[in-house]
Amino acid sequence: MSKFVAFTNSVPLAVVTRSGVQDALHRGSAVVVDAAGTVLDEVGERGTRAYIRSAAKPIQCIPVITSGAADTFGLDDADIAIISGSHAGGDDQVSQVQSILRKCRIDEDRLESGTGIRDNCSGKHVGMLAVCRQLGYPLAGYANPTHPHQQTIIETLMAICHLGDDELHVGVDGCSAPIHYFSIEKMARGYARMSMPDQHFGGQTAGAIRRITAAMAEHAGGHTGEPPYHEVLGDDVRLLTKAGGNGVYCAAVVDHGIGFAMKVEGGDREPLRPVFTRMMRRLGLVSEEQATEIERRFWPPVENRRGQKVGSIELLI
Repeated sequence: MSKFVAFTNSVPLAVVTRSGVQDALHRGSAVVVDAAGTVLDEVGERGTRAYIRSAAKPIQCIPVITSGAADTFGLDDADIAIISGSHAGGDDQVSQVQSILRKCRIDEDRLESGTGIRDNCSGKHVGMLAVCRQLGYPLAGYANPTHPHQQTIIETLMAICHLGDDELHVGVDGCSAPIHYFSIEKMARGYARMSMPDQHFGGQTAGAIRRITAAMAEHAGGHTGEPPYHEVLGDDVRLLTKAGGNGVYCAAVVDHGIGFAMKVEGGDREPLRPVFTRMMRRLGLVSEEQATEIERRFWPPVENRRGQKVGSIELLI
């Protein structure tokens, strides 16, 4: 299998208008699958490959729990949420990461996360260090792709997303940790399997996934930028969502065995939630009224810097 896929089969996803005319066009691909890999909806090319980037963080957090590190160091659900998410580097979030470091008896200078503790991936990095401390792995070089914990992460990702040996390419992320390149179809399948973990994984892994899903829903500060969909959907539909860099978005419809993934060709974030909402609506997973409310509250506005609405995002799918 080729490691690289030109975006020849991507499609126009959305147009951004400003003052009545087209200002930008976003192309890409998106897919919804069930846990068995059956495609339920697709736009563009399901085989499009991309780095999953930060959308892998909930998966990368699984060994923090299954290794025993979370229990040994007394990590609570707020800790699990920030390890599983991306944050904005605010004071409260920095304090949260520092608290985890203290619990694990690890010095801050051990962090190899991009710009340091305020890097939006420092939660993920402190989770990696916690596992290394728990298992006696070297703390130095923990972000190196050859480090034993990074090998564990690859094994976990391959198991969750049902990847074969020839389907994964490993690169280096902006935060210095390895990132993983594979098809959006397999990203979606991984999230679909996580949506019903007891049916697809052993007891420890399933329990870890349930805890991560609950923690991310309860502690939104651990994954800044993810909209609190439950404010609109209530208990009707529970979602585990995570954006990645460069136009990647993944989601699980909890207890439904349904996963979603997309890649915007140019790496833009603007179409992520709109495309996700439209495809959930097409499958009947959210109502027309719920989709309209999500659009009103969570779609990125087209405004000038005075906060005046000057355009809109219009879907083309």
